Amino acid sequence: MCRKSFTASFEANAQTYIVQHIDEDTDAVLETSEAKDTTFGTEITGTSEKKNINGYTFVRAEDLTVGTNNDENIVKVYYSKDEKGGSDDIPDKYQVTFTYAAGANGKVEGTTTEVKTVQEI
Repeated sequence: MCRKSFTASFEANAQTYIVQHIDEDTDAVLETSEAKDTTFGTEITGTSEKKNINGYTFVRAEDLTVGTNNDENIVKVYYSKDEKGGSDDIPDKYQVTFTYAAGANGKVEGTTTEVKTVQEI
């Protein structure tokens, strides 16, 4: 019996992925990145792709294991509107604005408007 030894080597194929920045409440794509170079099997952490988008706050992100189909290599990063209460990193959907007004012959002193955070349980 003859024993033979073989040595094989391979290199991971070059792939690309894109990042979609999405409004979580409407599913509208706010921005899409240019294709980014990577290799098959690479783990992309979604939070590493978040960015500041004016009027929005980061909510969550999906991780990606890069596959062979570049059309499916998409990291999705989700945001929600953040205009109430200034840039406080709390999505507006969790905030209520209270405005206090005086009735006839009355007056309101001190705070006349405030934003409070509420969340569903």
